[in-house]
Amino acid sequence: MSEPDAQSQVQAQACFERARQASEAGDFDRAIDAYLDGLRRTPDAVEHGHIELRVLALRRQERGGTKPSPQEAQQRLAQGHTPLDKMLNAEYLLARDPEHLAYGEALLRAAVEGNYRETAKWIADLMFLANNNARKPSVSLYILLKDSYEAVKLIERAVAACQRAARLRPDDIDLAVDLKRLMKRLAGRKRHGAGQSGAPAIHMGKPRPRRTRVKANDAPTPGDAAQPEPTVATGLAEDPNLVAARSFFDKARKYIDDANTQEALNDVGTLIQQEQGLAESTKSSLRTLWDARKRFLTKLGETKDAKS
Repeated sequence: MSEPDAQSQVQAQACFERARQASEAGDFDRAIDAYLDGLRRTPDAVEHGHIELRVLALRRQERGGTKPSPQEAQQRLAQGHTPLDKMLNAEYLLARDPEHLAYGEALLRAAVEGNYRETAKWIADLMFLANNNARKPSVSLYILLKDSYEAVKLIERAVAACQRAARLRPDDIDLAVDLKRLMKRLAGRKRHGAGQSGAPAIHMGKPRPRRTRVKANDAPTPGDAAQPEPTVATGLAEDPNLVAARSFFDKARKYIDDANTQEALNDVGTLIQQEQGLAESTKSSLRTLWDARKRFLTKLGETKDAKS
């Protein structure tokens, strides 16, 4: 994938700004189209494109936004002659139905095919955590994540996904062989200073027409929680930014549990700025997510006050 030129970046930022303005005005569908226009110009714009679009999708869902019809979904998934077209068609559907993991899978496959590495990493991480928290994690999704991570040369994450799949299917010889191969490759990279060795091309196949919902409050079963994470591969389980982010969210929940007030909301914004251990990119992403949530909760409170 070639890097977007300066003109494309400027045009993309203009699209993202139009999207933010449309979102503030409550025109979510127009905002989705504007974000996708920007992403067509800068496909790997994770922070200001994909993440902001994801926040918008969740806000739209909270407001009761309509989902794509089966016919529209089938048509969108069948369209597109390039990886970028396929990726944006899948993200269009995911923005209108953010709990439909099959759309996330289609987005991931297209991002890998187009070598949109940052986008592939972002959506794969999102789906990895969702699958971890599902009541019945999907082995096939872990396998897709394993292949996707390897394709974009994130070998530690590929090992972590393979370990999860092998744990759910301990008698699968192919998974055992694949895990051994990945761990050997990871060890070799560490011995050679974690150099970016080439990864074989992986055919990601067609997206499965299944629908799997993972709710935000779904927790791992006690059996899953009792099993310690393997120590050979760190993967997502020991990613410093994720550990720091989890710590931040734990503190944030305490603020909101104590008092769901404007003062508490502002305090959480301050906490993001002061939190130690968060990378600046993580802080920026958290701030974007929290500001959107804060605006929603503030407007919700104003509506309730008006009604009373």
